Amino acid sequence: MGRMFMEECTEAAPRHDIPHTSHLLLVDDDPALLDALWGTLDTRFGHYTLDVCDSGARGLELAKQQHYDTIIVDVNMPGMSGLEFLTQVKQVQPQVPVLVITAHADKTVMARAFEGGAADFIPKPFDRDDIVQAVRRGLDLSRLQSVAANLGSRYRNTLQKLVVVRQELQQAAMQRLNKQAF
Repeated sequence: MGRMFMEECTEAAPRHDIPHTSHLLLVDDDPALLDALWGTLDTRFGHYTLDVCDSGARGLELAKQQHYDTIIVDVNMPGMSGLEFLTQVKQVQPQVPVLVITAHADKTVMARAFEGGAADFIPKPFDRDDIVQAVRRGLDLSRLQSVAANLGSRYRNTLQKLVVVRQELQQAAMQRLNKQAF
């Protein structure tokens, strides 16, 4: 079933029909790795939707159409590299955690990934538990960013209400003062 998603580069069906399903995007040109990661994530995560794609360009198209909670991208791909994808996807979805994976890991590539906004950098070959933990951390980061944004919005609304109430209090005080002066 995972192979079908890779070859057609289409969206996967949700695993469970629940309201707060995590939405992941996996971008890698290696069909064997896509299949292995799809299987690993399928067995380790209960409530998620996984879109898989074999090119950065197609992944970027999907990111323009759909919000993702975490994205996993390989560095070395034909056409658009994973680092180019990272730069462009951060313009479309600046808050999305992007996990960068690569078989050609070195400090320079890692530094470029983090400078580009990567949330994590995972060298290949990797232990399945490591990638699962990285995805969990990415999803946690996504969830916390969402909570912080909601709190920020509520905080701004509260501040606006506070300004209105303060103005009303000042106006009432001025009215009382004006009544006493006469």
